[in-house]
Amino acid sequence: MSYPVATFGSMAADTDTIRSVANAKPSHVEYPDSDGKPMSDNTLQWDTIAYVVQALRAWFIYRLDVFVAGDLLWYYEEGNPKARVAPDGLIAFGRPPGYRGSYLQWVEDGICPQVVFEVLSPKNTPIEMQRKYASYARLGCMEYYLIDPYLKRIEGFERTDAGITFIADAIGRRSPQLGLELRFDDEIFRFADEHGADLPNMVEAVGAASRATAVIEEVSNRLIQSEAARAAAQEHAERATARADALAAKLHAIGIDPD
Repeated sequence: MSYPVATFGSMAADTDTIRSVANAKPSHVEYPDSDGKPMSDNTLQWDTIAYVVQALRAWFIYRLDVFVAGDLLWYYEEGNPKARVAPDGLIAFGRPPGYRGSYLQWVEDGICPQVVFEVLSPKNTPIEMQRKYASYARLGCMEYYLIDPYLKRIEGFERTDAGITFIADAIGRRSPQLGLELRFDDEIFRFADEHGADLPNMVEAVGAASRATAVIEEVSNRLIQSEAARAAAQEHAERATARADALAAKLHAIGIDPD
């Protein structure tokens, strides 16, 4: 499904600190952490959403100033719990990672997530996606991407000094904010790094870690065996030397010079 342009209108805080700050909600206003809506309609949509969130969290794992979340309610107007959106993926630079019940923008130093993702489902309508596009543009997002995992399309917008530019085809595009290329590989959505290598999904990452662990264990076992063999050879040489010295001493004792 594709929508034409006209359709759219301190960083090192620990987990406890993040938890308490992120949930510091005024007692007179409730900001629910759930809207009661399902996260996805099918496995393809879910797998794509999960990949966006998990791959980006892994990519920024050593950054204490990047918050990545998926299907998290984002409240952007204090005192108005109806002023909210819930993108399938959001990335906020300048905010620490960690637990959030929801993203309260006024609590997060007023920082608007710079990059948001939506993953299309068969139930989404053009009007619904138009509203989301307009909302993210109005709120100040720097980049917005709508991924269609069925037709293998990506579109969205980028905010520059000149204003908002619609992107009709973002496949192969490198996100200025993320530093990653957006593409489809083997019929599934992927991020690629500056070397063109795909960021792995969770299954691939676990598999790679398991293989790396097996290789390390194999090398370690070989080193242990090699060290054991070296020690045995050294012990054998020392025993041979001791026997030779003992024999030489006996020969000297009976008046024979072994040399």
